[in-house]
Amino acid sequence: MTAFTRRSLLSTAAAAGGAALLGATARPAAAAPSAVARPIAVLKLPQYARSCLFSRDGRVLTFGVSYESRLLVPYDVRRRTRPRRLAEIPMPTLYGLESPLRTGRGSTVLYGHDGGAAVVDLRRPLHPAVLSSISAFSRPTYAVRADGRQAAFLLHQQGAAGHLAVWDLSRPAAPRSLGGIGYGDGIPEEAAYLDDRTLAVPVAARVGTDYLDLVDLSDPAKPASLDRLDVSAWALAFEPRSRVLALSRPNTANESVTGLYRVVPARGASRYRLVHLADLGSGPSDSTSTPVFSPDRRLLAVPTGMGQVWLYAPRPGHRWGQGVPELRGVLGGLADVDSGAAYAYPKIDFSPDGRTLSSLVEETAGLYALDRYR
Repeated sequence: MTAFTRRSLLSTAAAAGGAALLGATARPAAAAPSAVARPIAVLKLPQYARSCLFSRDGRVLTFGVSYESRLLVPYDVRRRTRPRRLAEIPMPTLYGLESPLRTGRGSTVLYGHDGGAAVVDLRRPLHPAVLSSISAFSRPTYAVRADGRQAAFLLHQQGAAGHLAVWDLSRPAAPRSLGGIGYGDGIPEEAAYLDDRTLAVPVAARVGTDYLDLVDLSDPAKPASLDRLDVSAWALAFEPRSRVLALSRPNTANESVTGLYRVVPARGASRYRLVHLADLGSGPSDSTSTPVFSPDRRLLAVPTGMGQVWLYAPRPGHRWGQGVPELRGVLGGLADVDSGAAYAYPKIDFSPDGRTLSSLVEETAGLYALDRYR
């Protein structure tokens, strides 16, 4: 892939241009992206990478490489303008980084592979230690609770029923299975914790319509479905203060659209309902990446096609869920992506302090400073 340059990492989206680029979905006017982010570093990885993850202290940015080799590639990013590659750490070939890295408790990360997941301690990035393994009959997708003490794994095999398994990660060296719930009618595709006791799980139905399952984890040994909301989604993120969900879902144009919804109590048989607030970025439907709210809740990063990330924020004086958010900037340049990457959505992560965004497309990652927006 042609490497990004500093100049092309940050592209400008005018109101008309942004709307034309993203198709028919209505969008707010775009402000100058220089008011939001500035490119500070470009990283060229040794091979195709599938995920990026900041450590909890923000000092290390780790990439999961899964192409010809299986590697963890940590960078020292304490000086954000001069990241330093620490190592290329080989992992056993069994481990395929099809699942994204997820932050666990302390210095641990979850590393998804074809037969489950490994809990890896990156406290010493040059010498990672595999503390334990979680076996599964398939490659899992998973969500980790905010405190890192619990994870929900979504499992399925071709032609078999889907399954949600809850694990206790409070002791990373000895994870413990707590309970689970089956999905005989569909395949659970993603998950996000709405709070410490509630999980949102998009399910692709085998027959009928897809739905979003809200799962009660008050007793993790006995997960129970609270409600099934009539919406199709492939990836999701949740902003807990305003109870706003960002859902990547298909639209009638066979694209992936990120919609904002508020989760509110309902009357009657259903406990909850979704209130549709706005549609944001869109792109090709055969590839998707998860939208991410910044830790300080100021920005929503929406990965779209052609290696771009759209940055949204509430209008001045508003919070998430109050009116249509503003498009504040577009990261990434169309001219710098090979034609084969047109359907590749960036993999993104915010630093814990919300001041830096990492955007990964294939073998190239860009770091952006967000301090101008703060």
